[in-house]
Amino acid sequence: MIPQKKILQQHYKEIVCTNYYLDSFLEKIKNKIDNLEILLVSDTGTKTEDNDETKYLRDNYSVLFAIKNNNTDYKIYNNFISSQELFSKYFNPKHKENINDGNSKKKIHDNRTYKFIEISNFLNSKD
Repeated sequence: MIPQKKILQQHYKEIVCTNYYLDSFLEKIKNKIDNLEILLVSDTGTKTEDNDETKYLRDNYSVLFAIKNNNTDYKIYNNFISSQELFSKYFNPKHKENINDGNSKKKIHDNRTYKFIEISNFLNSKD
């Protein structure tokens, strides 16, 4: 089994490499993208084991969702929302705001148990 520290080191190297690649790519096409909407979505997180359930869920299920369009300013949001709902918000003209009104349950597929589990939030881990 590969130690978690090595997995994280490799994961962060890949993030840095991706940032350099994207920066270079976007710089080369910046004069051609003024009227385009660009969406960047990452795959799932680190896929490491952790005894702290909250930290495990956050690290394994968080994704990057970044969009560039003419109507948005640069902001970082820490809202707990699915990437599917965000995709709908930006690309579905019939999208309804606040799909999750608090009555519907958020679920993720736990790859350890192969079951869907209910989740309320995983942003407040004990790092």
